[in-house]
Amino acid sequence: MTKRLLGLLMAVIMMLSLILTSCSDAETDDADDIGSEDLRNNIGITLYAITNDSSTEEGIAAVEEKLSNYSVAKYKTKIDLRLYKESEYQAAIDAMLDKFNEQEEAKKKADEEKKAADKSYAAYKKSLSASEREALEKKDREEARRAADEAKKEAAELQALIRAGKDVATINEVQMDILYVNGMEDYYSYIEQGLLMELGDLLKTTLKPVYDFVYPAFLTAATTNDGIFAIPNNKAVSTNETYFVVNTKLAEKYNVDWSTVRSITDLEPVFAQIKANEPNVSPILGDFDPENLVFYQIPGVTEAGHNILVFADQLLGGRFEASQYNKTYNYQGQFGTQFIDYCATKADYRAKGYFGTEGDFFLSVRELSKEEKAELEEQGLTLILYKGAQFTTQDALGGMFAISSKSTQDPKRVAEVLKLLITDTDFHNLFAFGIEGVNYVKSATEENVITIVDDSYSMDFFKTGNTFLGYIPDTMDPNYTAEGIQKNINSRIDPFLSFNFDWSDPASKADVWIPVFEEWQTIADDRFNQLMYGTPDYLAIIEQIDLDINNKDLCSKSYTDLTDDSTFRTAYGSVGPRLVALDKLLHPVVAE
Repeated sequence: MTKRLLGLLMAVIMMLSLILTSCSDAETDDADDIGSEDLRNNIGITLYAITNDSSTEEGIAAVEEKLSNYSVAKYKTKIDLRLYKESEYQAAIDAMLDKFNEQEEAKKKADEEKKAADKSYAAYKKSLSASEREALEKKDREEARRAADEAKKEAAELQALIRAGKDVATINEVQMDILYVNGMEDYYSYIEQGLLMELGDLLKTTLKPVYDFVYPAFLTAATTNDGIFAIPNNKAVSTNETYFVVNTKLAEKYNVDWSTVRSITDLEPVFAQIKANEPNVSPILGDFDPENLVFYQIPGVTEAGHNILVFADQLLGGRFEASQYNKTYNYQGQFGTQFIDYCATKADYRAKGYFGTEGDFFLSVRELSKEEKAELEEQGLTLILYKGAQFTTQDALGGMFAISSKSTQDPKRVAEVLKLLITDTDFHNLFAFGIEGVNYVKSATEENVITIVDDSYSMDFFKTGNTFLGYIPDTMDPNYTAEGIQKNINSRIDPFLSFNFDWSDPASKADVWIPVFEEWQTIADDRFNQLMYGTPDYLAIIEQIDLDINNKDLCSKSYTDLTDDSTFRTAYGSVGPRLVALDKLLHPVVAE
């Protein structure tokens, strides 16, 4: 556990009432309602993404042709791949935006020139005699009719070509339709720039199948106050799970029934027996974090070493109580009681001599990587999943695909190709790995495993959409998909999922509050460390922290000042409704 935790047992909890509003559930309508198929024209769209350094123009062109053939056959949509190396990607986006701006300026100038010409023409007409003006207006009407007839003729000819399947898709040099977003910071930045299209309506129609393919917490993470603007890459959560590492022989000797163990306190009778009967064994090796509590770091503040302690029931099967997030923190409330129970338990266990720092042990609570798990299992130790990996916004938004607000195509047509990336195995395999027999070959022994043989087309697997869809490269664990899906199901959802604590927003008053947080941390550090160690004086220490961070002689601003800051509070809304919706989505109540 991190040593430097912001000891704001009062102030920190109130942070939770300063956050986002609820996310709305997706409505359901019929998908792909874009008109009759015989009137569907061929269009061309661009797909901007990041490719590996080894990719060549020839390799990309070959895959582009295959992807286009697939998309044209399915949706009459040609694809122009615009792939860039990661170091060049943002510069390419910025250059294209400059071209869009140039076009907009040119159009604005043309509109102004036309407006001036129209004004001059109107003045000219006024200077004519009545007969001359009537003749000119007649000529204008005839020209307007000819133009309308020509337009009608061209439209009819186009419809004839469409019905015959002979219309041609066009792709412009200045065009941006599907856009890869390379991480959380870019996501929020692009939204602020107005570069991304809001997908709410499309998720009710064309993109509705996405809900069946993407773990719901990813979509929650991408949801902002203004809507959802991208589909995150579906992948295994990257943080580690926490396990009870157990002495197998001792667990068998003392008949531990793991099906009844949900908390470390459920094992206290075993700790007592081991302490009494096994003089050379520590009941608990090391330490353990509070249960049902989550440590959270505010992006932009962590550089100063700050950690925010968030109280929330995050163990599997736990239920979120929104009312607790809308009340001032108190020692007898749900979260206050949980933390006090933790402090009391630690003090009690330490007094009984349950903790050890080395040698043989019965139980150790550890966060483990997959490699560490395998190593411990080889040693004959038993591993019991205690806490799932924490599902955070930063991890969830590590990469995603969006529709550009600059796109001039029918959004539903563009969304169809975006849907292919997320839901269509053949399309995703093509985009992620290239052409079978050219860029990769299938494994003769492992189902869905491939070997790359030509990297002239090469993509980062985790930048290609739904990683649980299709093949797995042989450089990865062949069980990645099954294990990754289960890891996501087991994950603990960060209470701040989807919350963007935007310190660049003037309303956040970062220049005011970050120095205050530093003062509070300094004031509370020593006492908070005592709490985390375990002390029988926990209640007095908590009360003293409360007094100290409200003492104007010790800090420039108090906790009360923060809660009274209506501008700061209003800027971040309320976390309650959003967490209720998320909890219902991930932990539905099953009627008995």
